[in-house]
Amino acid sequence: MPGLRGLITGVSACVVVVCGSDGDTASSAGDFPTIPIAEDLRLDGYTEDLVPVQWAGVSPGGDIAILQWQDHSVRFYDTSGTLLGSVGRQGEGPGEFRRLVRAGWIADTLWISDTQLRRSTLIGPDLEVVRTVPYHEMAEPAPGDTVPAYQGPSPYAMFADGGSIVWALRRADGMPIDAGTGPPLLRLSRDGHIENRVAGIASDEAGYVSFSVANGTAGSIIPFYPQLAWTVSPHGMRVGLLTTDMQAAEPYFRVIVVDGRGARVVDRSFTFMPEPIPDAVRDSAIHARAFSRSDTTVSRDIESALRDATPRVYLSATQILIGTDDRIWIGMRPTADGTRWRVLSPAGDPQGEILLPPRVRLRDAGAEYVLCTERDEFDVESVVRYRIGAARATDR
Repeated sequence: MPGLRGLITGVSACVVVVCGSDGDTASSAGDFPTIPIAEDLRLDGYTEDLVPVQWAGVSPGGDIAILQWQDHSVRFYDTSGTLLGSVGRQGEGPGEFRRLVRAGWIADTLWISDTQLRRSTLIGPDLEVVRTVPYHEMAEPAPGDTVPAYQGPSPYAMFADGGSIVWALRRADGMPIDAGTGPPLLRLSRDGHIENRVAGIASDEAGYVSFSVANGTAGSIIPFYPQLAWTVSPHGMRVGLLTTDMQAAEPYFRVIVVDGRGARVVDRSFTFMPEPIPDAVRDSAIHARAFSRSDTTVSRDIESALRDATPRVYLSATQILIGTDDRIWIGMRPTADGTRWRVLSPAGDPQGEILLPPRVRLRDAGAEYVLCTERDEFDVESVVRYRIGAARATDR
């Protein structure tokens, strides 16, 4: 890539913590024809009096659930956009919340995770609270296993048998988690025993600059640096990981999907042509990072370190989502035209791409729809559903 190799030198790859070799490589542009979409439902943020949306998803029957974290509640709408009802208020009793952060589906039952109360609440299709399930305080090895135990795991999926997928950030024995493998996603049984490690969510320490100062350590995240993106499917049976390698002869992003037992079901890489970051944009990002603190002497040192470390080209792919039908959605770098989302089949084969308008965020996707939030100039969010043209559940 004449003229670009010098720009990408020094930018390392993100780490994918699963076993095996690199996957198949495919060209990225011609394999993704544009798929038309059309808005077919809008829940207006003003009309519906919506506060910022923490999470939004579509049930197997088509109803829409929206977490309203500032209101400590979840709203339910039917497929036509008619309000079915709201569940929740601030508090600690049944059906009450303190900090509701994520949700998912067990068939037609919604589970909601509350990180402050450290419990999940299950709400049935009749909008009644089914039960509350306390977080496991410990993810422990099954009898006879020698894997480490972890403190304070947080759920990212729940299953009908009482099992769950959790993210564990602290080992119970106080030993640090290996930086090369990262905090694990674990599948737990109903009683909190570790059934298997699904994946590791490693952070790339090279994406941070730090150095010693008089009163400790100073540093900053490097702007535009490749970071691991990951997602858990709404039903919890798949985990997707997205990384970028910009040191390869042809830079590429890599998509890996594992099932709930940690077995790899997709491993595909897609090459791309890096786009240079304008100097003014790069300089502005570096300055904003460096001078976010009051100590201007340290800020100047951080700015100098960031100038050496910050990439000179944009990432190509930045987001990943797995839909209710197991198709894989890859969010490309947002531009003035909006955000292109490339669609892969559950097996990882390219199917096409859609273009979402600016200020629109993808929240959920199915065989025939994408559910999004749209933020206006006053930061009021509306929920918008688009129908996908020429996309069928059989396109697999």
